[in-house]
Amino acid sequence: MSIDARNHDDAETFDGSGDGTGDEENKSRIARWANDWIQNPEKAYAVMLVFLGGVLLTTSLFPLYWLFNVSMAPPGQTDIPLLPTTIDLSVFIQVFQQVPFARFMFNSLFYAFTVTVFVLLVGSLAGYAFGRLEFRGKTPLLFSLLVLSFFPPATLFIPLFRA
Repeated sequence: MSIDARNHDDAETFDGSGDGTGDEENKSRIARWANDWIQNPEKAYAVMLVFLGGVLLTTSLFPLYWLFNVSMAPPGQTDIPLLPTTIDLSVFIQVFQQVPFARFMFNSLFYAFTVTVFVLLVGSLAGYAFGRLEFRGKTPLLFSLLVLSFFPPATLFIPLFRA
């Protein structure tokens, strides 16, 4: 064992080659980085959180980007590049000219807003009644509400389809 290896008490790794090519500096840098993360795990958690958040954000937003990219492509184009080369708005113009799209959009927003307000009003009153009042049948009603919440909303569409 060389003298350098015996007197080496830093957190860096030592391979004993001692050729001075800069590998020791790289290993020392990596060892300091790893030692810093071991001594300060909050920094490691923050980096991992940012990395995982970036991955989740990318995988969540990429389908929306691709939808936008495909909608801007000319009609009939089958090979869609990752970055759009041309922007064609003719499909959007055609939609607004052929159907009363603005009216349909207004109707959808109106009904969505109305139903949301109604559900919030009824739900908050029911929640207050379940939370504050004591009445007969409270436990079976809460249990049935719990059981109904186990079913996914898509099962409500089953009765609409005929075999």
